[in-house]
This record gives sequence, C-alpha cells and structure tokens, in this order.
Amino acid sequence: MENKLQKFLIASIFALTGCQVAVKSFEADPEFVCVPGESELNWEVASRSTVNITLSVEDTDATPPLLSEFPISTNAPVGAREITVPEGRTEFRLLARGGGDNDSATTTVMGLGSETLTNLLTFDPDCAADGSVNGWTSVELTGYDEAIRPRGVTNTTDRIVTITHAGISRPLAPRETSSAWNGAALSGRWSVTAMLLSRTPRGAEMVTESCSPTLGPGGSVAPTPGDSTRTIRLEALSASVAFGCDGP
Repeated sequence: MENKLQKFLIASIFALTGCQVAVKSFEADPEFVCVPGESELNWEVASRSTVNITLSVEDTDATPPLLSEFPISTNAPVGAREITVPEGRTEFRLLARGGGDNDSATTTVMGLGSETLTNLLTFDPDCAADGSVNGWTSVELTGYDEAIRPRGVTNTTDRIVTITHAGISRPLAPRETSSAWNGAALSGRWSVTAMLLSRTPRGAEMVTESCSPTLGPGGSVAPTPGDSTRTIRLEALSASVAFGCDGP
C-alpha cells in the first residue's frame, strides 16, 4: 500500500511541476541475501522524453566489491538487473537523465555470511474506533532471502506473550528466548497476543488497559471516588528476533 501511494504521489508531482524525469521506484529484491546468492534491482522511471539511466555503486563494504560490474547504462525506463551479491553491504544508486532534467534514488543490499543479526519487532496497539481494544497489530517481514532463518526469538516485554509465525505459536515469559521458529523462514507475518490488564491488582489499586484517546498526562486516568480502578493506555509489545543464514 505504501509503495502504491509513493508511486501515485511521484506521478502527481511529475504531472503538476513539469519535471522531465522522475524515479518512481528503485528497489532490491531481496534486500538481505545469503552469500553466494542473487538479488534483483528493479526500477521504474517516468520521463517526458528519452531517458538515460545509470546504475552505480554508491557505497560498499562488501568483499569483494561489485565495482567491476558497474556503472551500468540503459535507456529502459522500466527494467531489472540480476546481481550476484557479495558478503557485506552494498548501496546502489540510480541516476535518471532526460530532457535536461535528472532524478536519483538509492537502495541497499546486504550479503550475509555466518553472522547473526537482530531485528526488533514492534507490535502496535490495535484499537477500534470507539477506543476498545482489538489486540495488537501484526508485523510483516519482507525482503529476506528464503534461506534466512530465525536464530532465537526473545520476548522483550514485561508480560507473558504468545508469538505466532509460520504456523508455530509459543507462549514466552518476560525476557524468555525460544528456538521454536529456527527451522522456519524469517519472512512472513509475525503476530502476538497477550492477556489485557482488566481490574488487575497493582499495589493498592486495580488496573485496566484501554485505547481511549481521553487518557490524561502519563497515559492514565486516576480512580474515581468509590472505584479503585486506574485506567492506563495500552502499550506496544515487542520481540527481538536474531537471524542468519541456515547453512553451515
């Protein structure tokens, strides 16, 4: 949805401002690759005249770098280029020229060897229009090679949560780490559920959670006379996912 909106906005600006050339999209798929592996650079450029496109390496710490293959020049406003990804990070730049105008964009590819990286997943509150709680939103991970696997998932919140991914659901205590998903692909939908605080004892008060936008400073409503329940704002949940390539 975000990519479609971005293309629409670029096309609108292109039409209204009289720009001669505009980069609508420039992406790598996948962005994270197990080496040796391949990724594809995809681009779409809008131009009022013949366009010249140059693909180059903007920055890299990859070994060996891809400098021998670049720069690449083409006149295709829509195209793709498959690349063999070296270990390390490579940032690519697309420069489009046409009608005396130019535009550019960058995208990055990360080649993974044996290292372990970490991704922090944040699950935002899912609130209904009336302020009631539906739960927490899911997280969709994209742009990862199918060979990239989790290497442990840690509940980074202070409550018990149940995490679901790739058809596998596991409850995790606060700060607990599980290897339950290590055989699954990292990409895909991750979701979480947890018990809401509903008249839960906390010190001398009872606590309940809400999505209500009327909560005061500090995200809470103090108890009313005759009722010891404090209402607090539902907070996001999070989990840390370590990941790497599944080869030896």
